[in-house]
Amino acid sequence: MKIKISMTGAGGFLGNHFTLACSEKKILVNAIRNYKKKEQVTNNNVIEKTIDFDREESIANSIESSDFLIHAACIPKNIATNNEKLSMKYGPQYTEKICRACVESNVPLIYISSAQVYQPTSKKVGIKETSNKFSNSIYAMHKLLSEEIIVSFSKQYKLDFVILRPFNIIGKNLYDRNRMTIENIFISKVLKKEKIEFFTNPRNCMDFINIKSMIDIIFLTMHNFQSTNGQILNAGSGIPTSLYQLASYIYKYKDRRLLEATTSKDLPEEHLLADTKKMKAFLGIQPKNNLQESLNTLYDELIIGL
Repeated sequence: MKIKISMTGAGGFLGNHFTLACSEKKILVNAIRNYKKKEQVTNNNVIEKTIDFDREESIANSIESSDFLIHAACIPKNIATNNEKLSMKYGPQYTEKICRACVESNVPLIYISSAQVYQPTSKKVGIKETSNKFSNSIYAMHKLLSEEIIVSFSKQYKLDFVILRPFNIIGKNLYDRNRMTIENIFISKVLKKEKIEFFTNPRNCMDFINIKSMIDIIFLTMHNFQSTNGQILNAGSGIPTSLYQLASYIYKYKDRRLLEATTSKDLPEEHLLADTKKMKAFLGIQPKNNLQESLNTLYDELIIGL
């Protein structure tokens, strides 16, 4: 059965990978773009629609007859931190307009949230979807507010939705090689022969999920939408990787003396790992942690870019 997918954020890291996967599956993607925002969509199977997100009817008309709307657009974390007004506009304010458009056009919504909404834990345990939330950053706050808006619309207007909370997505940069992620920062350091400093405890653990696994999760969510409707699902591997382990993987290519732990190692440990039981139950997937493969790709890619 052929499906029609509309998507916001098609020009971002996740969006470019997703549209490329859709191209391989012969699925056409309707990329919804704000007329004020510049993005780069690299895949030929994408039909771009530039609209004014401030006009709800424009969104509704652009997604009409779509089988799903994947809402992946957001302000990058580093920009959101310094511009609360812009973050709120491109976050919850536009999410509310998107929800109204989905209700009007009767289109199910898949929202790409973030694991940054969770409170880190002192132990290496998987965080459940019902665990404590953590809105101490503008980025986390706008994700949580967007989630609350979606759930509220579902209760009031019977909006069909699934919210996915990805942990640390890692993979080849199809467009933006300057993504401000921890692995990219570490790799850039080693290529410049600079020492690394840990500004948090090097024992802090993160949960990395490969971009291919994340794309599989989105497709499985659509395929199983009847049973996943109304759910919030973690998207992670559940496997801990400490900051020191991550840096060690990267620095093994170069002089290990460049790897330098600092006094920050004495800070309390904070871990952010996914409890994947719910995702596995609803989607039947348990992503593996193929971190080294992903890092190899990034390392080779950034060498070429220097």
